Amino acid sequence: MALISANPLGSSCVVAVRVQLDMADKHPPDHKPQPDGSDMGWRALGYLISGIVFWGGIGYLVDLWLDLPRVGLLVGMLVGAAAGMFLLIKQMSP
Repeated sequence: MALISANPLGSSCVVAVRVQLDMADKHPPDHKPQPDGSDMGWRALGYLISGIVFWGGIGYLVDLWLDLPRVGLLVGMLVGAAAGMFLLIKQMSP
């Protein structure tokens, strides 16, 4: 037995028309919302703190490895602050 379709174009045409009608109702937004100043401030704070914590941690591990009196921690924190500022300036510049 064969299925006989009432639609001469087949059922795939009906599905395509339904998809097009569903997509026609959805309009893309005109523009994306612009980030305000607080978003950029939190991002800057995150870059600085994460750089200091990460590189300070690596400096602390170097201190433990070489048995230094917290010199690596200080150097690591300074390098982390500089790296965070570099990434921040690189991202904010056009």
